[in-house]
Amino acid sequence: MIILSITHARNNHFDNLITYVIIDDMYWTQLFMTLLFCWLGSQSSVMADKAIWSKPVVIGASVSDGYDLSEPIGGIKSEKLSLENYLEKFIVAPHGKFTNFGNKFFFMNSKGVSTKQVENAEKLKPSVVLAPDFLFWLVYGNLGNEEARMISLNRGLKLLEKFDCPMVIGNIPDASKAKYRMLAPSQIPKLETMAKANRRIDEWVSKRKNVIILDNKTFMKNSHANEEIKLKYNTIKKGDTTALLQSDFLHPTASGARAISLALLESLHAHIKFPKSDVSWKLN
Repeated sequence: MIILSITHARNNHFDNLITYVIIDDMYWTQLFMTLLFCWLGSQSSVMADKAIWSKPVVIGASVSDGYDLSEPIGGIKSEKLSLENYLEKFIVAPHGKFTNFGNKFFFMNSKGVSTKQVENAEKLKPSVVLAPDFLFWLVYGNLGNEEARMISLNRGLKLLEKFDCPMVIGNIPDASKAKYRMLAPSQIPKLETMAKANRRIDEWVSKRKNVIILDNKTFMKNSHANEEIKLKYNTIKKGDTTALLQSDFLHPTASGARAISLALLESLHAHIKFPKSDVSWKLN
C-alpha cells in the first residue's frame, strides 16, 4: 500500500491543503502519478501565462507618451492619448498597473532619455516591455550624418539587451510625409538608411527569442496612403486609415492609438503564450 501526501500550490502561494491518497495497485499508482504531473504542468503553464501581466512597462517617445498637436508641451488631451490608457482597457485579465516611461521630448536628447528609460524600467524588473517608438528618435533626429544614425540605433539595441522578459519593439517607418509639418528635413534619414536600420533590427531580433517586432513601417505607409491595415482580429478598411494619424502625418489620433495598442498585444500574442481571453480583441 502506498500513501501519497500532496501539497497543492495555487497562484504561487501554498494554501496548506494536504491531500492523502491511498493506492493499492502499482498500475493505478503510475496512472495517478502521470495524471498528477500533467495537471501540475498545466497549472504551472497558466501561472506563467498570467505572470506576463504582473509588471507591464512601456518605453518610448511621443506615441507611447501621448501627444495632441494642440498641446505643444502636453496637456489633458495628450494624456488621454497615452498608450497605457488603451492597453489597460484591452487587457481584461487581472494585471498590474502599467508603468509608462514614454517621453514626448525624447527627440531633444535621444541618448540621455533612452538610457534613463531603460535604467528606470530595469529597476522594476518588468514582466513585459512594450516599446513601439523607442527606436524612432535613435534613427531620426539631428544626429549629424547617416553613419551616426546607425551608431545611435546600435547603441539603443544594446540598451534593450538588458531585458530578458517578453518585449515588443517597433521598427522604423518612413515618416517623410511629416516633413515641414512636424519634422525638419535634417531630422529625416535617407530611405536607404531606414531600410538599413530595419535590416539591422530584423537581424538583432532574429537572435532573441523574447523580442517581437511591431511593424510601424507598414502601419505608417498604409495610413499615409489610406490603404487597408489588417490586424490579426481586426481590419481597418481602405479609406479609413488616414484617420489614424493627426494632421502632422506622424502622431496617432485616438483611433490610431487604439490600433497601435491592439497591434502591440497581437504581436505579443503571436509569439508568447497567454490565453486569448486575457485580451478584448475588439478594436471599436
